[in-house]
This record gives sequence, C-alpha cells and structure tokens, in this order.
Amino acid sequence: MKTFDLSNVVSLLNQLLEARLLGVTRYTHYALMVSGTERITMANFFTAQASECLLQAQSIGKVLIALNERPSLTPQPFHEPSGQSLREMLLRTLHGERQALEMYQSLQKDRCASSNCLKSLANEMVQKSTLSTEQLQLMLNAQEQPARAKQLTARV
Repeated sequence: MKTFDLSNVVSLLNQLLEARLLGVTRYTHYALMVSGTERITMANFFTAQASECLLQAQSIGKVLIALNERPSLTPQPFHEPSGQSLREMLLRTLHGERQALEMYQSLQKDRCASSNCLKSLANEMVQKSTLSTEQLQLMLNAQEQPARAKQLTARV
C-alpha cells in the first residue's frame, strides 16, 4: 500500500477549501452586482456557480474530517473594485477557476492516489473545474465578439 504525505495533502485541501469559500463569496457578490441587458441570465449563472463552489467546499471539508483533520475556515482577502464590467467579472472568475483547477490537478498528481476517497474527489473536481473554465472562456469569447465587430466597423 502506498503512503502519502498527510500534511501536504491536508494543506492543499485546506487551500482548496478556502479558495472555494472565496468563490462562494465572489459569485454571490457578482450575482448581486451584475447589471445590463444580460442581468437576469448572468445573475442566475453566478448564483449557480456560488452553489457549486459551496458543494465543492463541503466535499473537501468532509474529506478533511474523514482524514481526522480540521477544515480551515481562514477567510481569504476579498477586494473587488467598484464598477466592474461583466467582462471584468468573468475574467476574475476565470482566473479563480483556473487556480482551483491547478490545485485539484496537484491533488490528483500527488501520491494520494492510494486513497480512494482523495482520488475520487480530485478526479471529480478536475472534471467540474475543467468544464467551468471552458464555459467561462466561451462566455468571454462571446463578450469579445461584439467589441471586435465594432473595431472592424470603425476601421472601414
């Protein structure tokens, strides 16, 4: 049976827990602050993402408890500039999701593969985070298309 560095895994899980809880805060904030013609659609999207982050945080917390460890609830710094555009919100969100994906991939690559619980969590979260980052990238691409069209029209 393979062993793994418990302190390293616990540290990474706690970082992920804190990042996902920050995601809950950020997404909830964006759901409240988004404005414009796409407000309802985007508010629903951000609310759904906040719920997904909370579910992920709860899953991570359960794994920490199963390892007889204490989940960290150290709040991460949260500062959002006022008057953000939807594009800026999506960019910040994409950045946060990419960071979470990298942490999940680190967990996946760690020698924790000997633990079915950790392996299952890492695989599931990599899949979910990959889908989230792809969806956010598509949304950003859609946001940029009208801007590019305006630039091309202005040149003609």
